[in-house]
Amino acid sequence: MQNNLTPEQVAKLASIYHVLAHSDRIHLLRILFLGPKTYSELMFESRTNPRMLTWHLKMLKKSPIPFIEKEQGKKGRYYLTGFGKVYNEKIYPYDLALVEYLMKHRKSD
Repeated sequence: MQNNLTPEQVAKLASIYHVLAHSDRIHLLRILFLGPKTYSELMFESRTNPRMLTWHLKMLKKSPIPFIEKEQGKKGRYYLTGFGKVYNEKIYPYDLALVEYLMKHRKSD
């Protein structure tokens, strides 16, 4: 198989995977897949402490290709961007398949 990605594209892809490297961020994306949520709703549904929730939301917003945005205003709701929807609809199912494969084929310790 030929590598068609430039070094810059590989770096961008790696930075996106870095954002997805925490289970809480993936969980937040799955919650937002069901619809926009306020900060309080996300805190309650994700059971994440406020400081960490703020950090995770910032990471999802500041990704090279943002996964989420926030409506204007103090009580604005968070919602998925087009890329956040693509992740949930197209990429997440592959992630699940990978996890299932790894669980099935993991070595016994």
